[in-house]
Amino acid sequence: MKYPMKYIFREEVQEILDIFTELFDIRIAFFSTDGTELKVGKRKGLCRYCLLLRRKLNYESTCLDLDRKMQAKAVMERRMIHYQCHGDMTEAITPIFMEQSLVGFLMIGQFRTSKQQLNTKIARAWQKKFGTDELTKAFLSTPCFSSDQADNILKLFSVLVDHLLYRQMVELYGSNSIQPLITYLQSHLEEQLNIVEASNILLQSQSTLSHKFKKLTGKSFKQFQIDLKLSKADEFFKKHPEMHVKEVARRLGYKDQYYFSRLYKKYRGCSPSAAQKRFRS
Repeated sequence: MKYPMKYIFREEVQEILDIFTELFDIRIAFFSTDGTELKVGKRKGLCRYCLLLRRKLNYESTCLDLDRKMQAKAVMERRMIHYQCHGDMTEAITPIFMEQSLVGFLMIGQFRTSKQQLNTKIARAWQKKFGTDELTKAFLSTPCFSSDQADNILKLFSVLVDHLLYRQMVELYGSNSIQPLITYLQSHLEEQLNIVEASNILLQSQSTLSHKFKKLTGKSFKQFQIDLKLSKADEFFKKHPEMHVKEVARRLGYKDQYYFSRLYKKYRGCSPSAAQKRFRS
């Protein structure tokens, strides 16, 4: 479930993003905390190479999962991070905080450095499936910079973020969203997050967070986290019926298999093994 917030952008925001894209031919976009794309420089879409990976080689979910994990990492570390995606392209993301609250993300990508070559595994998969050089051509057509140029672009990106915040070019209404925390929970199902750690993510008091969770979801924070984990357990049972209950429990952060089984039976009305049999049939 997503909890919408209202963003008000000054006109200069679009102009700045457009200039950045015009200079480097790099996609730059502002995302809300729930991942909705709100502003894009020059309305530039994904590069041809990325589209081929996502649509032809079925990398869509893989790419989106990585984006969510990097967003969560950037929030926890409260800084810009850059990384190589599964297609060996460089991307960078920075969390946008206002008055100690997370309001969104600014992201750039995708580009490569002169040292980066087309991933051999991906190239082989493309050749096996399509037998053409289309992917190679698309990779070579992406923006390419020296290592020093790439470092300077990332530094400029960081300065741009500081400028947007200093000039207060983005205003936000309805900042009661708990979506950043939900996104983190969904990306870190193996963790057992307590209310103290959760409140630190949103930079709010425990009582404020507890009140928001109850108001917006109808559940306590603890109950919401349990529901997320059990829903993922059901997914494991359905897609991987051969997986042992102990392994499912471990992947969801439960070291004690029997505690997980009791928890599952309490909220699902049957044991995990019974659920596995049901999904098999």
